[in-house]
Amino acid sequence: MPHRLSLQPIVDLQGPSISGYAVRPAPDADLTSEGWLEALVEGLPGLLPTGILHVQAPLAWLEGEGRELEGLLRVIPASRLVLDVPDTEGIESPVRLAALIGRSHGLSVKVGFQDGDMARLGLECLASAPPDFLRLDPELVQGCRLHPIQRALLGAVLEICQDLGVIPLGDTLEDAGDARWLELAGVRLQSGPVFTEPGLDEIPQLAPERLTALALSHPGVGGMRLGA
Repeated sequence: MPHRLSLQPIVDLQGPSISGYAVRPAPDADLTSEGWLEALVEGLPGLLPTGILHVQAPLAWLEGEGRELEGLLRVIPASRLVLDVPDTEGIESPVRLAALIGRSHGLSVKVGFQDGDMARLGLECLASAPPDFLRLDPELVQGCRLHPIQRALLGAVLEICQDLGVIPLGDTLEDAGDARWLELAGVRLQSGPVFTEPGLDEIPQLAPERLTALALSHPGVGGMRLGA
């Protein structure tokens, strides 16, 4: 059966340790919302020993009658689930945002947005109902160590995260220097090829022997693509 799930480890640089996994459709999987839910329900049970699962979730899963959330919660404990919403285009008011996030929090499920949503929704909207996690825009992150304007923009985003109590997440990192800059700026949760390919020893906290131990204890440390 074709691979339908793609799992990428999320590293907590304070450990360092694997804090969880980003769970997204495999690049070659053409899935509807219903097909994605089916792939998750069939493919995730018993798969990972520990960690938080940041599951890509359409905005519609936070709405409606809750069938999708109920389906996920049958196979993932609420304490391990983050709904990672890639597109919040349908949210138009602080009241609606608060209702959607409040519904998830009522089920003890956390919510994550992308940082591009901050500008579109506006600070007033986010302040009324901040998400739990904010995934930093890869275009803003890549090369940040070299470009002062990117660093200034990231600094502003991270300051807002701190004020709102939102946890930032560095995503799709490809360069150890960028990862190091983000860590010094306070972004301890990061993921991307830099953590699964040679060159990890460029980050002082991630010594080769420590990473070898992580790889042995967490089979997904090199990234996983799984059939359901």
